[in-house]
Amino acid sequence: WGWVDGGEIETATPRISVALRDLTGFDGRCAGIAFTRGNARPPDALHEMEGECPHEPQGAPPRNFDLVVVGGGIAGTCAALAAARQGLKVALLHDRPMLGGNASQEVRVWCGGEARHPLVREVRNLFMNREPGAALSDRARMRLVQDEPNVALYTGWRACGVERTAEENRIAAVTARQVESGAMARFAAPLFVDATGDGWIGYWAGADYRMGREAADEFGESMAPAVADGRTLGCSLMWTSMTANTAVPFGPLPWAEPAAQGVVATQGEWNWEYGLDHNIITEGETIRDHLLRVIYGSFSLAKRDPQHARRVLDFVPYNLGKRESRRLLGDVILTENDVREQTPFPDAVATGTWSIDLHEHAGGADFLTMCRQPLFGRYWIPLRALYSRNVKNLLMAGRCFSATHVGHASPRVMNTTGQMGVAVGYAAALCRRHALGPQALAADPARVAELQACIGGAFPGRPDPAQAGWTIIDDADAEQVTFHGEWKKGLHENGDHVGSGFRYAEQGSADTWAAYALPVRQTGMYRIRMIWNYYWNGRAGAVPVTIRHAHGTLQVTVDMRQGSGLWHELATVELRPESPAEVRIETDSTDGVVVADAVAIERIGDA
Repeated sequence: WGWVDGGEIETATPRISVALRDLTGFDGRCAGIAFTRGNARPPDALHEMEGECPHEPQGAPPRNFDLVVVGGGIAGTCAALAAARQGLKVALLHDRPMLGGNASQEVRVWCGGEARHPLVREVRNLFMNREPGAALSDRARMRLVQDEPNVALYTGWRACGVERTAEENRIAAVTARQVESGAMARFAAPLFVDATGDGWIGYWAGADYRMGREAADEFGESMAPAVADGRTLGCSLMWTSMTANTAVPFGPLPWAEPAAQGVVATQGEWNWEYGLDHNIITEGETIRDHLLRVIYGSFSLAKRDPQHARRVLDFVPYNLGKRESRRLLGDVILTENDVREQTPFPDAVATGTWSIDLHEHAGGADFLTMCRQPLFGRYWIPLRALYSRNVKNLLMAGRCFSATHVGHASPRVMNTTGQMGVAVGYAAALCRRHALGPQALAADPARVAELQACIGGAFPGRPDPAQAGWTIIDDADAEQVTFHGEWKKGLHENGDHVGSGFRYAEQGSADTWAAYALPVRQTGMYRIRMIWNYYWNGRAGAVPVTIRHAHGTLQVTVDMRQGSGLWHELATVELRPESPAEVRIETDSTDGVVVADAVAIERIGDA
């Protein structure tokens, strides 16, 4: 960025209109226009111009909160709502007009990993990559935040610095600018959450951080390189085109076609990725511009083919979809081995289920990548990886949390980072309630147990109290479950299943069924539940389930397109030890994939 000479004008009119027209390509941009007399030139360093612009608004008075969350992606939104629902007064700052970050309609990335917490399910994007339905999730997310009385939402406000206290190493306030008006404001609080993705709040506060790949021998990581370097995962602009009713001209674009390097395309997915060997933060605009040229160039080449005469560009994002940059360091640095070995951290506050998803150059065009995705099942993320080890009142949620490059490659997905947000939001509330800092909270087993109870679900050494009294029969229990017909074993990165996997039947028939024998030790009334996990698209909408109980059989129908990863109540029936009881999942006449994961029974009283 720098000033460009726009020529000279002579006018006797005090008010004139200036219009810009891009004559060379697309996505031209301008941040400001300056009029000077003679040969004077404004400085390229904008901070040297502070106070010189007569129309720059004066800074707003300080705004005080219990918690300031910077970054309104999935992680930051979850953090703000979790804290607010615990009674904290929260400021949520986000530099875009809509919440969601990479999950929003501006970037359109689907939310991977296990959702686990109901709040994550409320906030996440429900649509797959590039789908315009992301706008619906954006609206629902915005309503959630706007309807929360304890959240003050500041969209269009970009953080630009921090104020630190003289003693210890604490943040006193975050300074932010309203990007449209230029107004400045100071947001003060005893606790802060960095959910910026790039770790800006921690960086300005002097937090320890890493960026790039560690050497394999530093943490004993088999997937790390032999020698440390600055490489990170790259950035993507996923794009689409559509078919118009008539032929639509496009190109040729001599300024863009060379960037396509011979690739002819009418759409681009996650593997249109650039910047692995660039600094994602300082060179972000260069990375984005290269991808834009690639998109326009490859589409221009495609339009030479008569079969694409009616093709028009549908969605081309201009916000860069980032995967990795700064990683702020906590008292624990999550590593590859923690994911592989499912380290049972005593202060676990979130779970990950995504693969260790590392991207590499695919060869050929410099913007195409490939990935390695070994999957190890459900693992734990500790609270000690979600606060800064040297900035005393800073929590982290999202992709700037504490991890190695390889350890970061799995939990960076947004359902998982949403869990991080829930955890730090609740942690902030407990810090205030008990007058503790994040480190002291993590060091106190009683407070950690209280935090885990707030979050809910099972943790290492702590069964889920909501399932007390349940007997769960998993698909892997060969003594209790019988599969007949063609069932495949599955393990999915989105988790949401019991145990280490699940079964699924792609083709329904009368001979394809799964029978779960119910272990009944005492006569009584039992509530019967069933869970099915997320299995891409195409799940069946009307699955017959037959329950055999003490007085005969009962048939119910479940819609597996809805409510994945949740326990669904099927019926309440009488069961007796002397009467064989069973839940049978059938596939005959079903209209999609049928999933068999787990069944649970709970005795709720005498018959």
